[in-house]
Amino acid sequence: MALEKDVKNIEELISQITQAALHQTVAYVWKRSPEGITVINEKVLILRVNERKELKIQFLDDVTIPVGEDILFALEGGILVFKSKVLSCTGRFATLSIPSMAKGIERRRSPRVSYKYEERIDFDIEIRNNVTTAFLLDLSQHGMCLSLSDETVRNLRLEQKIRILRGSKGVSPTECIVRSIRVFKGAKIGRSMMYAVGLEFV
Repeated sequence: MALEKDVKNIEELISQITQAALHQTVAYVWKRSPEGITVINEKVLILRVNERKELKIQFLDDVTIPVGEDILFALEGGILVFKSKVLSCTGRFATLSIPSMAKGIERRRSPRVSYKYEERIDFDIEIRNNVTTAFLLDLSQHGMCLSLSDETVRNLRLEQKIRILRGSKGVSPTECIVRSIRVFKGAKIGRSMMYAVGLEFV
């Protein structure tokens, strides 16, 4: 069952978009007419968010969309959807507005148990033959969320498989698939930013 989750502010929204760009997450823009007919439906690449907090994207083909047009922007799987306005569009490149608030979709099939980062419940995980330690943030029947440093996250991609080597809370060694990566606010090791990485048990 899918549950709606508010993205609280534009900073969190920009963080999620930036992570999607870093991990090359597929995105789409589309628009329907008042009659419900899809008049725009394009796969796009996320380039960056500029200093004016505007979203730069690239279409796979030349596209003409009038400036000022209202469209919808979505990350693959509907993990983030928001209404946007076209600020510029030339050839394959466009600039979109970013709203102050948007809806993200959190998909969970079973209840989760949350743990405080300060509890330091650690797991050993293997990513591309490298072993590192991660800390448990939440756990459910079908998956878990771990806290990882930005150095480790650089080696991760969405849909990538990693392996839990040693853990606790009844979790045996197992393979997982990376389903989400987001900034874990308020947690740092030294100067290193921490990330919350959502995993699904295979």
